[in-house]
Amino acid sequence: MDINKVWLSGICVSQPIKTQLPSGTPFVSFSLQVNEEFFGKSGGARTNSNIITIETLGIGVNKVLQQVKQSARYFVEGYLRQFSDGSIRVRTFAVYRETTNDGVVYNESLKQTLDVLKRSRDLPAAIRTIEDLLDRGPRPSDSRRTHEPGISL
Repeated sequence: MDINKVWLSGICVSQPIKTQLPSGTPFVSFSLQVNEEFFGKSGGARTNSNIITIETLGIGVNKVLQQVKQSARYFVEGYLRQFSDGSIRVRTFAVYRETTNDGVVYNESLKQTLDVLKRSRDLPAAIRTIEDLLDRGPRPSDSRRTHEPGISL
């Protein structure tokens, strides 16, 4: 059995645009910027920004048009779809606006990552880096992300 399921979190970088498919099905799309943070070969922190096209069809179109706004952060649940031109887009099951509360999730994510790395092959430098981040505690800018209901499709 194959599984095609995607979860993304990022910033909306374009207003949703409504069109329709040749079949007449309503269709809306917007772009989500998803940043991946990593350490380069030199050991320095780096960020790569990916712009991903998000698409919603049918009954969810009006909710997305009303509630998705440029520059706001969203959590998207959906599946990948590859088209004849080679492009890959995400078709949505749900879109949630992210809000912030506190920095608890940051440490929990690091603890889970540390656990995975400890069970991995020889990664002592990565383990030390994550342990150091945990010892420092949550950063003020890393606040807990929650999801506002209302755009579930």
